[in-house]
Amino acid sequence: MWSCKTQTFSLIHELLQTQPTPAWLYMILIVIESIQLLWYSVHSNYAFLWNSPSGAVFQDAIKYLQFDAFLHLSTSGAFFTAALYAAFGLQVFVVLLFLGLLLSRATKLKKKGSTFLTYTLKVLGLYMVVNNTILGIPFLNVFYSALYCQDDDKIHDSITCYSGIYWLHLAIGVIGLVLFLGVTLLVQTLFIERNPFSSIPFSSPLTRIDLLKLVFKIALPLYIVLDYQVF
Repeated sequence: MWSCKTQTFSLIHELLQTQPTPAWLYMILIVIESIQLLWYSVHSNYAFLWNSPSGAVFQDAIKYLQFDAFLHLSTSGAFFTAALYAAFGLQVFVVLLFLGLLLSRATKLKKKGSTFLTYTLKVLGLYMVVNNTILGIPFLNVFYSALYCQDDDKIHDSITCYSGIYWLHLAIGVIGLVLFLGVTLLVQTLFIERNPFSSIPFSSPLTRIDLLKLVFKIALPLYIVLDYQVF
């Protein structure tokens, strides 16, 4: 148990040391994340607050930049099915990749200077940055939608709720949600840099801002999925 914990900390430290994210890319991710959260302040649920031509223009301008708009306004369930399988597959791949790196370290299979290992660490490190910024709301939208089904919603199209293939989607949604939240909590608690002189763009003093954003990312998509008829 202690060895596993030590290897996990060591691997996260190495991911930080090989972090490839430049400052300009991180700023772009933060802007996209901010727009994702901003969308919920002008959401269709609150159309009465934006009952003006300028408000409608602003709402439409960012509406079609949001993943949940495509998910809920899609006239076919194919978009939801493809998004669900893609999100689930990515979660499984990332978890297996992380466990594989841990196993290779534990069994001393790591080769110094391995090009494959170096790029694997860079890809995984980049994924953790993207996971912590812009993937939360889209992935949670998909997994929540797999858990909650109504016969008259557009998301599931011709799929009959609570029968047949729906149960497969439900299982994928539950497992995917657990894996995503597990990876996200790992990133939030360990994939951090507090050194003020670090070149890593997301280095910062200890705050609860990321935790607060995570709460919003979990709660807001859940509300929209439950209140799907607004679309």
